[in-house]
Order: sequence, then structure tokens, then C-alpha cells
Amino acid sequence: MGGKARVLVVDDEPGVGRLFRDVLERQGYETVVAQDGLQALRFAQNQRFDLVFLDLCMPGLDGVTTLKYLKHHNPDINVVIITGHGSTKQITESLERGAAVCLMKPLSIAQIRDTVALFTEAPA
Repeated sequence: MGGKARVLVVDDEPGVGRLFRDVLERQGYETVVAQDGLQALRFAQNQRFDLVFLDLCMPGLDGVTTLKYLKHHNPDINVVIITGHGSTKQITESLERGAAVCLMKPLSIAQIRDTVALFTEAPA
């Protein structure tokens, strides 16, 4: 792959974005945080990401819709849904639309690290 793996975190809760950035940057991953689906799509149009952590329930463009556009733009991108209160219907739909896995919040630091390691090459 060459270079650092790039991870996009999409979550409307600033604390979640900070946690992911702190954990992933310490592990050597380049991390970009988007506050909502529209911002995530803007980032994804201009940058390549190896992995996306995507909140399911956000104001505006929800996670399922954001996932649909991300996969349309880059069918091979790995997307991990993160949710604290998504419905079974939303989770099922996101998996049907190509999400790799769904993780329930709150996530532990170990879960974050293990998930990134599973879907990316280790940082150089």
C-alpha cells in the first residue's frame, strides 16, 4: 500500500471523533474526522481512505445514506458502522449495502485498534 493507512471517522459527537483520532494517530494511522455525512462525502471525493468508521444515527445525512454514497464513489472501501442506538432495520440495511461490520458504542480502545488492524496494513 505504501505510506500510512488513512482512516475516516464520521460521527456527530465530537468526543467520539477525538477518541478515534487519539487512538489511531498513536498507532501511526492518518486520521480524518468528519462531523456529519456531507462533510464525510466531501473528504471522500478529494482523498483516498483505507477504512471508514461511520456512525449510523446522525442529523442530516444519516449513516445508511452516507454509506450508499461512499460505496458508490469507492466500491472497495471498508466501512465499519458504529452505533449506540441504531435500529435492527438500519443495521441490516447498512450491512446489505456493503458495510463490513457493525460495532456497538461505546467502543473500547482495544476494539478500535483491533478493527483497524483487521482492515488495514500496519503503519510503516
